[in-house]
Amino acid sequence: MRPPPEVDIETATGTFAELIDAVLAHRIEATFVAGPVNLPELLVPPLLQQELVVVTAPGVGGPDGLRGLAASHQVKTVVVRPGCTHRARQEALLAGRGAVGVRRLKFGTPDGIIDCAGAGVTLLPRAVVARAEAGGRVALRALPAGARVGMVLVRRRTGRPLRP
Repeated sequence: MRPPPEVDIETATGTFAELIDAVLAHRIEATFVAGPVNLPELLVPPLLQQELVVVTAPGVGGPDGLRGLAASHQVKTVVVRPGCTHRARQEALLAGRGAVGVRRLKFGTPDGIIDCAGAGVTLLPRAVVARAEAGGRVALRALPAGARVGMVLVRRRTGRPLRP
């Protein structure tokens, strides 16, 4: 299906905070982000649920191994800049395992994070890193039940209706 000729489709990337701000400021019409989003001026229909996993180099142990890394104070996190939902969840996970004040390697895209995941640990949706795991580039560690994130479509209540 092709969009009508009068419709221009553009894509942009950014952190959760940047994308929400862009919708609110009318710089973009809508965005996909990891929920929840609780702002009365926005419509936020749910789209899908994604499983979050810990991503490491192939030789790093499971969750108990991560606890050992955290205790050794040698763990580095591979993250995007502040304002990312997954980064906040990752920092809370590591803090719960005793790792606070860890060193951060900051990247601008999920591909950059995946390419450098061997240098530390990160938290991403399984679907985003499945191909890298299949290729032996990273190892994935499941989190406790309920480690899921809802993806939502965010748009202004005052915007034009979206048609299927």
